[in-house]
Amino acid sequence: MREEPPTTAHLWAQRVLLSSGSKEGREPVALAEATLHAEARLQRRLVELVGVRGYAALLARAVRLAQAEVPALASVTVRAGAQEPLHGVRAFAESAAARGAPRVAEAGLIALLAQIIALLITLIGEDLVFRLVHEVWPELTPVVIVKEGHL
Repeated sequence: MREEPPTTAHLWAQRVLLSSGSKEGREPVALAEATLHAEARLQRRLVELVGVRGYAALLARAVRLAQAEVPALASVTVRAGAQEPLHGVRAFAESAAARGAPRVAEAGLIALLAQIIALLITLIGEDLVFRLVHEVWPELTPVVIVKEGHL
């Protein structure tokens, strides 16, 4: 079976999470903190555009899609309006680390952020989302995806 190439959203999410710069960057607990930090940065910007309820709905759908992709995320939930709406992210990472499954933690946390980005692409289009991502993370250079016959 051939593994599917990563989506543009997954590539952005991976770059955001792995660019945290800490020595422990790929350790599950460090990735969980980076995920929560990234989600908070997006939340600040997106709540201005869609409101608290709209953001909570987007986040809840992204969590469900990420759980379908990485079932180990089953305990992650959304608490609408909370300062930290992604509940269970740290526990998920700690559990993965305790089981000796850092790749599961990495895949799950990247999937969470990627699904938020992917839903935004579906709703408002790739160009606007990448402008938004660049606005939130100006330090990252754009991800260029080479598609069949396109650059």
